[in-house]
Amino acid sequence: MNITDIYLKYRINKGLREHMIRVAAVAQLICEKSNVELDTRNIVTACLLHDMGNLIKAKMDSMAELYEPEGVAYWIQVQAEMKEQYGADEHIATIAIINEINPGAEARSYALEAIGTENTAKVHAGDSLGAKIATYSDMRVGPFGIISIQERMDDLRARYISRNKPGFSAEDIDERERMLKDIEQVIFANSSISPEEVNDETTKSIQASLLNWEV
Repeated sequence: MNITDIYLKYRINKGLREHMIRVAAVAQLICEKSNVELDTRNIVTACLLHDMGNLIKAKMDSMAELYEPEGVAYWIQVQAEMKEQYGADEHIATIAIINEINPGAEARSYALEAIGTENTAKVHAGDSLGAKIATYSDMRVGPFGIISIQERMDDLRARYISRNKPGFSAEDIDERERMLKDIEQVIFANSSISPEEVNDETTKSIQASLLNWEV
């Protein structure tokens, strides 16, 4: 089944679809330009699936454009149905959905054990370049496009510090930024491109092609 059909089957909203497509496009471009042989297929597949349960945690009172064309009321109903089926924890829902899709052990590992803020320290300390690319690619994508690590961390500071959300204090984000910049150095030391050359324009054709990615 291709990824577009999967997103339709699991009713993934526009903003979340675009996020995962962009993350996967960043990963694919980095893998293609790397001087190291990588497990590109599983890394990209993981990026296309890594947030499948995230509608469960969505706060739809802002960024309503991410829920078009169906509109917020429709997605609130979908969210309620997802919670009834998978529970109220988006991580547990994502695990369940990925297990249903069954992309293979390697892709599942990248999606669930590399990508995500809770995995950053482990990936930073580890030796897997593929895991570093997966977690880094996720952190290069903001709500509306591909941005730098600095911009992404500044966005997190603006949106989360005042909420006192666990794991998103000023100190937490500062440490995450330091680790991600270390990861960035490792990735691009083995690359023919620079971080600045990874953006929405350079990944435009990749994003389009990923709509037909077979999982």
